[in-house]
Amino acid sequence: MTDEERQLQRRLTPQDWERLGVPGGPAGIEYATCGELVEWGLPVDEIAAATFEERAEAHRRVCAALETLPYEEQIRIGMLAYDERCAAKRALLATAPKPEVCVMDRSDWSWPKTQHCDDATYGPLDEALTTSFEWDAHFAGYSLPSVPRRLGMNSKREGSGRTIWDVMPTSGIPMVLQIVDVDAKIVGASMTDSWWSEQRMKVERLFEQMPGYCYSTRGGYRLMWWIEAHVIREPIDHARWQALYLARLDWLAKHHEIVGDAACKDFPRLYRLPRVLRGGTERTEDTLREVGSSSAIGSWTVAVRVPDVRPPLVFDANVPEPSWPGGKIDVADVMRRLATYARRQRIAFDERATRRADILERVLAKRALVDAENLGKSGVGRDNTVYEAANLIAWLAPEIGPNCAADLLVFSIAGMDCDSGGGKGRDGYLDKARDVYVEGVKKLHQARAQRDEEHDAIRRRLHERLWGKNT
Repeated sequence: MTDEERQLQRRLTPQDWERLGVPGGPAGIEYATCGELVEWGLPVDEIAAATFEERAEAHRRVCAALETLPYEEQIRIGMLAYDERCAAKRALLATAPKPEVCVMDRSDWSWPKTQHCDDATYGPLDEALTTSFEWDAHFAGYSLPSVPRRLGMNSKREGSGRTIWDVMPTSGIPMVLQIVDVDAKIVGASMTDSWWSEQRMKVERLFEQMPGYCYSTRGGYRLMWWIEAHVIREPIDHARWQALYLARLDWLAKHHEIVGDAACKDFPRLYRLPRVLRGGTERTEDTLREVGSSSAIGSWTVAVRVPDVRPPLVFDANVPEPSWPGGKIDVADVMRRLATYARRQRIAFDERATRRADILERVLAKRALVDAENLGKSGVGRDNTVYEAANLIAWLAPEIGPNCAADLLVFSIAGMDCDSGGGKGRDGYLDKARDVYVEGVKKLHQARAQRDEEHDAIRRRLHERLWGKNT
């Protein structure tokens, strides 16, 4: 092992953790990184998740930034006291050129679902935030100029049949912005002048601690900061990003009573820019309110505790089709299972759990899955709701088969407007429900198989520890 490797793998001392504001260090983090990375200003949550290669890259990046300074300045920084040296290095990194951000139309097709999609435009964030667009311009929190496309997960393997993990660039996808959406509806309010005045005071107090930029949206407002790049290469990296994102939302809610939208934790999430033409008629800058300066956006500097993340299940799309035995199905038992799960989700006090409960209650009551006012809304429209409903039935009743699952949904699908605005029609949505149900059952079988493998591995390790390998 080289001296550099020994230095990078050194355990953090209690003093290092105390300087980070985490006395004793967070539980579960042992050989996180060396003390020098703390000096360089890397947040605790990213130190914990960093691989050796990422830590080495951080080492090279900071050293390269130091080398741009005159020799006398390098010597001066090296002779500073610990806290002053930390501040000097963080200031140096703060002045480094910021990554460019991706600007695209909301209606653009995503890659890799569509191979021949429109190019996105990369440019400075300040320019994107101050430009008046004559179209519905959006941006994202990642920066990948080598692939100038709108990125998507394509977990359903539609279009090209490939997910983002199948075509992941070797450099990965760097997340460079922490963007937080605050929607008045989440806290049971509405976007009124009084609500905005109250929220503005909270944002101003937050920016005194951690300068950022805020602008209003139709239903609330949006916050943003630069962050140390969190590179996503594998599903586990995305799971860590989601956990990190939610931990930061928890910190905002706990310390500043600002409740962010947890649904924005996925990396492909798009955000509308502040000065666009929405829907072809609405000029958003006419009602725009801002806090902070778009040309002086600071970095997220607060260390948060991120829970341990288990590797997400990876599903194989090529597994054989499941088979369903014939015979009579106890529909009453299936309905009882759906009702029991809906009741449990209803008391979970979680936004996603509440939505699952609402979908199942509509299915049980044979009410329309989607109301007329939600037909065109992102995330709660017809396609997503039918997908969620069929998936829930697949996980709760995998033995009934796709035709019976469609029969459970037929009244709720028929009750909604299936044709207007590019809808698939009643039969089209029923076919979609059958296909989603089959995919959901396949994923359930794979998840159970992987769980059984994990349990067998745990039992083997316990057996070897208690009785030895040769027994």
